[in-house]
Amino acid sequence: VQTTFNLYSVARLRWHATRGTIPGDGELMVQMMVDLTALSAILFYTGGATNPFVSFYLPGLAIAAAILPWRLVVVLAVYALSCYSLLLLEYLPLHLHNPDNAVNYHLAGMWLNFVASAVMIAFFVARLSNVLRQRDAQLNHARELLLREARVEALNDQAAAVAHEIGTPLATLAVIAGELRADASEDRKSVV
Repeated sequence: VQTTFNLYSVARLRWHATRGTIPGDGELMVQMMVDLTALSAILFYTGGATNPFVSFYLPGLAIAAAILPWRLVVVLAVYALSCYSLLLLEYLPLHLHNPDNAVNYHLAGMWLNFVASAVMIAFFVARLSNVLRQRDAQLNHARELLLREARVEALNDQAAAVAHEIGTPLATLAVIAGELRADASEDRKSVV
């Protein structure tokens, strides 16, 4: 079932990529809920809350906190807490061939859990910060373009104002020059 859902998720991501859109908060929320449910099912069959990988709920919540609105994160946190709490009460215990090594297995599992969690969180946080840096760079570029356009428009407005201010005296001078020409041509006619 999880494989089918993951294939569906990949198809949805490709669909979004072809349209230049991104998944909405609801779609991401459903994905996170399915992931938490799948993790809970795996943990149920592998020792429940005694499984050292039970803290795998935390990287998912950390990623959700980085990409989803806080209300949805609260819903996910309550869901993860409910799943964890149920795993304290209901689970299938692991049957170890050598129960004397249970503590060693648990410690090794905790170490693997820490490594996997650290890699997941570092990978996703690095990717998210890279996306944020790219978006900030795009926003800064857009702001620069808007400032340039605003400067050009301000220069156009100033040029129009100057042209208007210069145009009025020039028009007056043209009228005066025309009258002077007319007067000069009348004076020549009267002399001749």
